[in-house]
Amino acid sequence: MSNSQDLKKKIDEFKGKMTLTNDYMVFEPNSFDIFLDKIVLKINHIANDLNNNKMIKKIINSSILVVKRTILNFWNSLKNITEKLNLIKLKFDQLEQKIEHQQITINENLNTNKQIKEDLFLLHKSIEKLTDNIQLNTALPNVSNLNNLNLENEKDKILSRGEFKNWW
Repeated sequence: MSNSQDLKKKIDEFKGKMTLTNDYMVFEPNSFDIFLDKIVLKINHIANDLNNNKMIKKIINSSILVVKRTILNFWNSLKNITEKLNLIKLKFDQLEQKIEHQQITINENLNTNKQIKEDLFLLHKSIEKLTDNIQLNTALPNVSNLNNLNLENEKDKILSRGEFKNWW
């Protein structure tokens, strides 16, 4: 109990000090405050007159309807735009897939062309050897059997790789 009595005593002392030390501020309107009050009163008076006027109420209701329709039209336009954007995004994704597929095809064709170029180079070398051998064979008829063996070996090497099976 002594704690609660001490607390009550401290509260009473605090209240006494606060009432003695605080001088409360008194609001005194100046000319600007009076001017603002008059403007607010006039605005309230005009607003009340407008609320009482039936014609104004009809205009306000029709304005609200126009605003509502405009908002709905805007909302529907936004829906249409988002649908079109989604369709465009889908077409863009499909186009990206086609481009990636074409890029893969181009890379494969380039690799195949490179391999064909190498094979043609080897074939050209073989043909040059063959022509050289033919020219030598015309000069030396006994060596022709060896040249035919070399030609057959070159042909077998190319065919063993399996790249010209459909060409022969």
